[in-house]
Amino acid sequence: MVMSKNRTTKSENSTRRDPSLFEYVESELKSKVVKEIPKASPKMCRPKASPKIQKPKVVKQTPHRKKSKVQNPICDSKYILEFPEGMRNYITRVKDVEADGNCGFRAIACFTGHDENDWESIREIMIKELTTYSSLYEKVLGEKGRIEELHHRLDYFGDGPAPIDKWLIMPDMGHIVASAFKVVLVFLSDK
Repeated sequence: MVMSKNRTTKSENSTRRDPSLFEYVESELKSKVVKEIPKASPKMCRPKASPKIQKPKVVKQTPHRKKSKVQNPICDSKYILEFPEGMRNYITRVKDVEADGNCGFRAIACFTGHDENDWESIREIMIKELTTYSSLYEKVLGEKGRIEELHHRLDYFGDGPAPIDKWLIMPDMGHIVASAFKVVLVFLSDK
């Protein structure tokens, strides 16, 4: 590089930062997506024109009519106020399940696309997850005795309310739920 007498190079005065790793990865992904799009050829069919979207008609309210307000069903839930205020806009659904000691498993059933009464199958899936990956859970939980305790808690298929020692406990069972159902599970507590 040849330097002039009184001039500095652009790189010496630049205030531009280096891209972050995320930006490098994002640019790589964008370039791959562009490369994977096939070039148009005369033989390719052209898509039909999409139908024009009509604007909704505006209906003026007369003074004697009440305005109909679409309410978010979450806001009607008595439990929405239990969540931190900053999170409420991100909550899409609140479900009140039967409180019979199986309620944690009922809630998981509802939010994984099952019926609330499928709590037994949720327990079975979690037992299978725990036994299949017991060596991994020993490392996560820190001791073998915890694995046996969790298995004992999960192993309940009786009629009627589940006893306290068979309830879903958090955060220990959260790892099992997240792995078994491939979800991100967030545990909030005021304690």
